[in-house]
Amino acid sequence: MGTRKARLAPISILLWGALRLSAAPISEILNIRDFGAIGDGKTLDTKAVQSAIDACSAHGGGQVVVPPGTFVISPIHLANHVELHLSTGATLLGSPKLADYLDGQTPPPPVKLKSPESRGKHPKRPLALVSALNAEDIAVTGFGTINGSGASPDFDRGDNDPFRPKIILFDSCTDVRVSDVTLRDSATWVQHYIACRRVRISGLNNSSPRRLFPG
Repeated sequence: MGTRKARLAPISILLWGALRLSAAPISEILNIRDFGAIGDGKTLDTKAVQSAIDACSAHGGGQVVVPPGTFVISPIHLANHVELHLSTGATLLGSPKLADYLDGQTPPPPVKLKSPESRGKHPKRPLALVSALNAEDIAVTGFGTINGSGASPDFDRGDNDPFRPKIILFDSCTDVRVSDVTLRDSATWVQHYIACRRVRISGLNNSSPRRLFPG
């Protein structure tokens, strides 16, 4: 009996740890309107959304809620232990202006070529509307929408042009969850996960035309 107990104990510890992780409580629930977001489909609400994310992470993590409304944003960056939750009727609408993604960098003129290497110029960092780098325990959830404004003339560039932003880009992140949201009208790739571990994706609705710029 003593030998049997010794073999089962490590399994019990692993199971307890897994249950504890999945049942972790949300310590903070922050509404982006409380940080000044307007949601009128015109005002750039990036600062308010990012402030809510940063405050949530600084207090140990939790949920940042995007309520019903259309919130125009330039790139936002998820932080450790933050779930970005889009309520039903909520839209994060990517800015249609390429300049809002570039941190002051001037892009080269659009050249309709298939290989980005032939242009010789790249943005300071890969362009994406929602991104994270070296983050852990992050999520994008809910039944709202993230719209990449892919039909903007600013994004009418060649195939795989690095100056066309993705909707989601997570790089070297751990414990990632993306569920139920609608991702639509991306200017290029909808989602990109680079060197991430333990990624769970479920229930997404991707709605981007195969070619936004015919001809």
